[in-house]
Amino acid sequence: MAGKWRALPFMGSYVLLAAVVLGYSIQLLHAGQWSGPDIKHLQVAGNIGYLSLSTEPWRLLTSVFMHGGWTHMLMNVAFLAQVGLLVESLFGTGRFLLIFLAGGVLAALGSAVGSLSSTVELGRFGPMVTVTVSVGASGALMAMCSALVVGAAMQSKASKPVISLDDAFKVVLPAVGLTLAQGLFIKGIDQVAHVVGLLAGAVLGALAYLPEQAPSLLRRGLAWLGVPLVTALAVGMAVPSSEAYEIRDLVAKIERERAARAAAPAPRPFGGLYLDQQRLLDELMRKYLSGGVSPDR
Repeated sequence: MAGKWRALPFMGSYVLLAAVVLGYSIQLLHAGQWSGPDIKHLQVAGNIGYLSLSTEPWRLLTSVFMHGGWTHMLMNVAFLAQVGLLVESLFGTGRFLLIFLAGGVLAALGSAVGSLSSTVELGRFGPMVTVTVSVGASGALMAMCSALVVGAAMQSKASKPVISLDDAFKVVLPAVGLTLAQGLFIKGIDQVAHVVGLLAGAVLGALAYLPEQAPSLLRRGLAWLGVPLVTALAVGMAVPSSEAYEIRDLVAKIERERAARAAAPAPRPFGGLYLDQQRLLDELMRKYLSGGVSPDR
């Protein structure tokens, strides 16, 4: 049967929804429990700054399709179902997917860079390492929100706009406001990813909408200015960081020392005391008795 293949309406949104659900299902299967993955399993492919910026940059993408629990995943699925359809109808499937993926990766890059400064702290007995794992599609969703507003503003003069600027704000503001408010008042929310996602989405939205309208000085300026800025941001943060390598080596050293201590034979108890303590007491008692002095009864 001849004919040109045509994509189904909103196919990109359905593909992303399926990818998010599939990613979380794989997490649950790997963790072996339906209540949700724990920190150990999130570390397998989540965004860990010193690893993402050194030897494992693939974490910047895989972390976008991972979530910390059922609530986290379902909230982002609902968010994607609401905003994603509008963004895809405005930009088309290809550019919609590009905005989501590029926005998510750029948000993860920003999060990875931001986490380096708080990974190692000098404690009383030496360096203390805090491993931060970031997961979730929130950064990509923030990018879609700002892209939707920018796209709606750029096509507001069209005879039949897909969505007006007022309607775009009405859809986006509650979701963005709630997300940013959570980052301010709830500990453990990756606020850096949200902010970087918003900024990246605004630039990506402007660039993605350029083919829809005839060239103008403003649009050429956005293209000539935006493309180098986004490229420089991505390359600058994606280039392996010497600080990330140093932290990675320090963490590896700490893990080796911890494993060595765990493998060392533990002292065996003897009469309520450990053997080394018992030997010390026996030696002291022998010296005490050899002096010719009997202990009091």
